[in-house]
Amino acid sequence: MNLLRSLQAFDGKQTGVLEQISSTLRRDPRTVAELLKAAEHDDARLQVAATWILKRWVEEGEPAAQERAPQLAHALTHAADWQSQLHLLQALALLQIPQPAVPPLTRALAPLITHTNRFLRAWSLSVYARIAEDHEPLREKVLKLLENAEHDDAAAVRARVRQIRKRIRWA
Repeated sequence: MNLLRSLQAFDGKQTGVLEQISSTLRRDPRTVAELLKAAEHDDARLQVAATWILKRWVEEGEPAAQERAPQLAHALTHAADWQSQLHLLQALALLQIPQPAVPPLTRALAPLITHTNRFLRAWSLSVYARIAEDHEPLREKVLKLLENAEHDDAAAVRARVRQIRKRIRWA
């Protein structure tokens, strides 16, 4: 199966084709590497399709995808479409981020905290909080970000802050 050709069947809206593709793909490191490459493709629709599958696999606990947190973080720096960015943020919020990936990931998150898209703002907070769970030096910064986000105009951002505070004892 040619992955890029399969992903091109995605119309940008209906995820049924992505569910079908996901179910036929081998869940192995090679396929994850191909999806990560597609996540950095010039075609935004291919980025969205690839990141949707990667997010789904992370949510399902697929080890081949869960072990790729640094590569998912790298893909975030190249994602041009807000939907691709959102998929990557949602996946990263579920993963343990190894120390070497923290500095580039926090640099990638910085502009998303103030992005015009409320969902990117909300999920970037979740990723920051997830990182700070394992990397205590970031907790003070995350607490300030959460405090500021409690006054965000978007209900989605305020709701995400409440969810983070419920889930994380130190927040």
